[in-house]
Amino acid sequence: MDDVRIPRAMRNDVGCVENGLFVKFAFSWYNAANMFERDVPLQKELFYFVAAVFKYVFLKLGSFFLLILKALSSAGILISILKQKIILKLVWKRGTLIRPISHLGIISLAAWILVSGGIATSGTVFSKENQELSEKPSHISSEAILVEKSTSQTKIPENRGRDEVIKYRVQEGDTLSTIAQSFNISLDTLLYVNDLNESDLLAISAELTILPTSGVYYMVKSGDTVENIASDWKVEPQAIVEINWLEKPYNLTIGQKLVLPNAEPPKPVAVTSAQYVASTPSNSNLPVQSPVSGSGQFAWPTNGSLTRYFGWSYGYFHGAIDLANSCGTGIYAADSGYVDVSGWRAGGYGLTVWINHGNGYYSRYAHLSSTAVSAGQYVTKGQLIGSMGATGLAYGCHLHFVIERNGVAIDPLSVL
Repeated sequence: MDDVRIPRAMRNDVGCVENGLFVKFAFSWYNAANMFERDVPLQKELFYFVAAVFKYVFLKLGSFFLLILKALSSAGILISILKQKIILKLVWKRGTLIRPISHLGIISLAAWILVSGGIATSGTVFSKENQELSEKPSHISSEAILVEKSTSQTKIPENRGRDEVIKYRVQEGDTLSTIAQSFNISLDTLLYVNDLNESDLLAISAELTILPTSGVYYMVKSGDTVENIASDWKVEPQAIVEINWLEKPYNLTIGQKLVLPNAEPPKPVAVTSAQYVASTPSNSNLPVQSPVSGSGQFAWPTNGSLTRYFGWSYGYFHGAIDLANSCGTGIYAADSGYVDVSGWRAGGYGLTVWINHGNGYYSRYAHLSSTAVSAGQYVTKGQLIGSMGATGLAYGCHLHFVIERNGVAIDPLSVL
């Protein structure tokens, strides 16, 4: 094929092609165009033509891949330069960047642990915890346990430990000694925290405050600090901080309740005639006696405007009615019964009176400015028990009035 002559018109085009590849391609094209005028077999011309095409495509592909390699090489050089600049930046600012970088590393590690293992084992962990929470002393029913600041009635196992104050509702057959033993606290602690004496008779459904450990439930006064409280009661400041979840700078507020673990309760004072006690001295194993029952017919506890109803409002359930009037307005017992609580209560109630009517009904009077009765005494329907106020979580003077039936809050308007 080398002795074939190329027309002049094609020579200029051939001269501009690299590697002479297109020269042979042009030869084949020109010869194929004139194959009928020459004495060359058709099959040979087609063979040369196809071979030239494949060689051309192969060389072009090779050039393309070389171009890609050059591009990758250039990118690698750029990445290397960028890496060096980042390293220099980190070295120059290692004092200011080490904290956010360490935080990012910790967060990344925590996320990896959560994704790889935490979620996979969560079901087993919670299952075991639920099994532990189901354990409780055999003679105490689940309805008897009331967790302060919560509606959940859950008894935390003794073997797991407890750091919150709970409320226990007295059951038939309970004694002060068995209650103290059930919650692994001393009898002196139970008596002091609940302002009781060993000779006191317990009322069914009466609520007792149960500390997480033996000690004292202390109300903070003006000028108190963790250090002077610890010194006065001879306990370790660290113990007070830990069990009450106090954080620096350990600021205390007047009226705040603190558990003082292992503090020695003062000896109880002699009981007065107003208290409901046995007629003769006795030990703490006296059986429970039911209080005098109320009539079941409730009267309005005060005069005032009904400012809030029972039910859902402001995004949560309001289990009471609110009656507003001027501060100092008299508050009266809605029915006869036993005064279970008279004093300051946590959970936003402020100064409050709780009355057990002995027939399944229970009434609560919250946000009082003062009380006129004491825990342990009986009151009659319509008897003055306190004055309207705005203590606790209250805006403006009003009475927060609750009625419970068999431990469940009901709409007071349904029985008034």
